[in-house]
Amino acid sequence: MYDIGKVLEREYAQVFVRYKNTKKGSSTTEMFVRTDGVERKLMEEAFEVTLASTKNEGTKRQVSELADLMYAAVAYMVQNKITLEELAQEMAKRQK
Repeated sequence: MYDIGKVLEREYAQVFVRYKNTKKGSSTTEMFVRTDGVERKLMEEAFEVTLASTKNEGTKRQVSELADLMYAAVAYMVQNKITLEELAQEMAKRQK
């Protein structure tokens, strides 16, 4: 079984490195250098999650699209200097 916290920490670290060390031709780099690129990707992936659900494309497809959405959300966090700790604190407050 995977630990979602550890997976997100590794993903955040990887995206942070890609944000600081851009590579030409990388889709992550293109997302960061385009004006509103991360925000657009976040909206695109949210839409694709919704489509996968409404078209009954199955759990495997929905999970794949959710993973893309999470990657875009992590990229948004990195770009806006929002830490996983800040997100965890906010989510924990809502669980009370």
